[in-house]
Amino acid sequence: MKKISLFLLTLFFVLSLKANEFTNIFVEQRDDGSGIVDITYDFSAATGTLYNMSLEVTFDGVDFHPIAPVGLSGDIVRVAPGTGHSIVWNGMLTHPDTYSEGAVIRMTANLAAGFMNDIDGNTYATAVIGNQEWMAENLRVTRYRDGDQILTDLNEEKWLAINEGAFTQLPYEEMPGFNSNEEVREAFGALYNGWTLVDERELCPFGWRVPAREDMLQLIDYIINDYTYSNFTEETVGQALKSCRGTDTPLGGDCIVSEQPAWAYDITNYPEVYGLDSFGFAALPTSFAGVDGQVYPPAGADGFWWLAPPDEGEGWGGNSSYFYSLDFSTNAIMPFTYNPFGTEEAGFQFGYSVRCIRDVD
Repeated sequence: MKKISLFLLTLFFVLSLKANEFTNIFVEQRDDGSGIVDITYDFSAATGTLYNMSLEVTFDGVDFHPIAPVGLSGDIVRVAPGTGHSIVWNGMLTHPDTYSEGAVIRMTANLAAGFMNDIDGNTYATAVIGNQEWMAENLRVTRYRDGDQILTDLNEEKWLAINEGAFTQLPYEEMPGFNSNEEVREAFGALYNGWTLVDERELCPFGWRVPAREDMLQLIDYIINDYTYSNFTEETVGQALKSCRGTDTPLGGDCIVSEQPAWAYDITNYPEVYGLDSFGFAALPTSFAGVDGQVYPPAGADGFWWLAPPDEGEGWGGNSSYFYSLDFSTNAIMPFTYNPFGTEEAGFQFGYSVRCIRDVD
């Protein structure tokens, strides 16, 4: 995985960088006593690639420590090569006991993302997290990999009765600000039943797959234990994956939005619960379809994503349903859930979102 590093000294602007990827760097502490540092820079790299910026700081010139994402804003996640990038660091927030003007900042650009296409011609952003590349948007394809149409537009009776793949979506008539089903599907993705996951015609594009439970466990382990700049735990790992878009978030700025999709964060009752989107995963609440195919408007509360069923003989058998969810009231990833109805097929009738994945070197 490509990494590009530089060093910034807030008083003297001493830096060491590779291949001149960072230029025109300017670092300045505000003179209002707030401990807020403004960083601007230009960044050059291969076109068509995006990068996540990680920042570390040392106050003794020897030991560097990660700067927590909560103290950073600006061009941090999914940064494209270009000019005029800016980052704001609240040094007094992240290091209230040790912050000083002599801080040395080290910034690293980590290859973060690219793009992929499905058979319908839709283009999706992707996020590289460890040795995995995830879709950074929900799948919205209407055909299998071989070109066959996926069933849709089913009434409740037909949705309940089928034992083959189908998808549905939020109806645009119930979504203020949207004028067509296509607009809604582009913003929220489609909701697929479990049968699409096991269809031999394949749901994800060539080279990609529906993530298994092991893939999600690997992602969580990387964020908590392997990512150099992380201080996430099992209780907060979901914060790293959630989009910062919300109706109420202490991050402010462009993260505060009124239009959907967005999280309905409640910082009055849950002051520590909001998304940081530390890796560009950009998870948003898209709700789900019940066993009768009825779609529940998201209202910013939660999102559900399929995981591939286990192999025959594992768990509850080949038709077991696994998924993971994120919720507005917690920073954790909600537990993987077996079929809630105790029969193999019933769980497959739910409609959840899908994020495809592939392995990277």
